[in-house]
Amino acid sequence: MTGSIFFDALFWFFVIVGILSLIQNVWGWVCGIGKKNDDMYVVLTVKNQQDSVESMIRSIVWQNLHAQNGGVIPQIVVVDLGSEDETPNILKRLANDYKFVHITDKEGYLSWIKRMIS
Repeated sequence: MTGSIFFDALFWFFVIVGILSLIQNVWGWVCGIGKKNDDMYVVLTVKNQQDSVESMIRSIVWQNLHAQNGGVIPQIVVVDLGSEDETPNILKRLANDYKFVHITDKEGYLSWIKRMIS
């Protein structure tokens, strides 16, 4: 008998949490409250990562499309630390294909940070 009460209480707890989450999401959608991709940044530093850089970026996109942040893709800033393989070419192609991918070097990143905080 006690186990049944526990499972009933647990069930109703999750029902209430789900309803509250649904109300919060609908309210945010109706009021236009939400995250824009200009609000979120992901910064990657890379050097000679031609075999993994594209999959890293695609993984970030995929995770954010299916995350609880409403499916918003963040701005992805890739700081190339002087790659000598095909990494710069891959990054250029991705930046041309996707407006949320930005490529810079170490000095460009530091000046971007200074602009962001001032």
